[in-house]
Amino acid sequence: MLIAQTRTLTGDNPFGVPPEHDLLRPTLDVAHYSETMYFAVADKNHPELGLFLHTGRVTEDTDLWWARTIAYLPDGELAVDRSHGRAPDDRGPATGNMAIRCVEPLRRWQLTYDGAAERSSWGASSQGVLGAGPAEVMRFDIECEAV
Repeated sequence: MLIAQTRTLTGDNPFGVPPEHDLLRPTLDVAHYSETMYFAVADKNHPELGLFLHTGRVTEDTDLWWARTIAYLPDGELAVDRSHGRAPDDRGPATGNMAIRCVEPLRRWQLTYDGAAERSSWGASSQGVLGAGPAEVMRFDIECEAV
């Protein structure tokens, strides 16, 4: 019988991840390269509110990023945007409306959005792709800190 041993890793960087791994790397010579990242943001004082940002490289053009930006609103409503764009540098992906910036590797990230999103619902999100319908202004600027 194999018995699993529990261990707790502590410290600022328990897995020894090199800080430069938080930055974007060149991919021009890698066929069919794929890279994605996502951020989920919740408000502990208002659990119905939150954000979900999911972004990745387009495999046919790895300098081009796609993004799905979703804001969770009260009463089961969503604000959804689909966008594409190019990152200005190695600090993180950007699509024009949305930018994810590594402020300090292994420590701080900045999530910003300034654009418009389609207002919808959880139910509609299960029926098909959202983010290209009539839109309303949406903005946020959030700083995330590693814990």
